[in-house]
Amino acid sequence: MDIRQIAPASLSFSVYQVSPSWGGWAIEHILHPAILIGVPLATLMVIVGIVARAFAKKSTLGIRAFAGALLPFIIVVFIFVYDSAFFSNIASRGGVFGFLVSLFVGFAVPFLREIKDPATSTTLGAFCGSTSFSALVFGYAAIQDSRVFVFYYGFTIGVLCHVVLVGLD
Repeated sequence: MDIRQIAPASLSFSVYQVSPSWGGWAIEHILHPAILIGVPLATLMVIVGIVARAFAKKSTLGIRAFAGALLPFIIVVFIFVYDSAFFSNIASRGGVFGFLVSLFVGFAVPFLREIKDPATSTTLGAFCGSTSFSALVFGYAAIQDSRVFVFYYGFTIGVLCHVVLVGLD
């Protein structure tokens, strides 16, 4: 599928539309696939790490973290199966608003590790990570066009801004 056929004139593809040379090719064949695979994979690895660390500390904390990670996934699967148009509706309104929400989520979620209560921070971290992962993966599965990149890039830029401005432990 050629991305030029499905890409609307939007912020995420303005570079590609202006410069269809090697830069456009690099965006279409390297950057977009890397974001599409890398962001959910990195988010999944963080979720697995949170749950594994919780189980290493205490089994009840691990069960709570696992339940926190599983809950949004099950909810999003339910929405995907019974109302997949939900994701298309969100994406059709997407644009700048979807980008800003994704940017905020990507920037704010890492702050959850600052919560002093380990049970709360672990469960919320697993919950928010799983929510982000599920929304990205099932959003792409439901939409399957360029509009989904607004959410992927927003989330990625938010996390990177958090790392640059605040850092990580």
